[in-house]
Amino acid sequence: MTGSRPPADTLLPVMVEKPGKLTTTAALRAVPRRCPRRHLLAAVIRTVYGSWVYLRGDAVGDGWRCDWQADLDSQIVDAWCTCPNTWTVDLEAPGTPPALAID
Repeated sequence: MTGSRPPADTLLPVMVEKPGKLTTTAALRAVPRRCPRRHLLAAVIRTVYGSWVYLRGDAVGDGWRCDWQADLDSQIVDAWCTCPNTWTVDLEAPGTPPALAID
């Protein structure tokens, strides 16, 4: 399936309004992972190409990155927060988002 889907970063304009803020359409279809203070750590959004992951994996720069969930080495990742803390996030934890159709 990797050959038939676009690179993950080409979906950024559709999914992300600004670093750390999903577009309204993406947010409605996302399973977000948040810290106890409600900061977004990661989001999994199902698309017709598979599940797209947006996470804050680094405290350097804006720190946000995206990837296809199937391409990640592990479904348990460390995500950085503005608290500032590093949280262990399980991307396979309960919650199945509805699919997002991308034209």
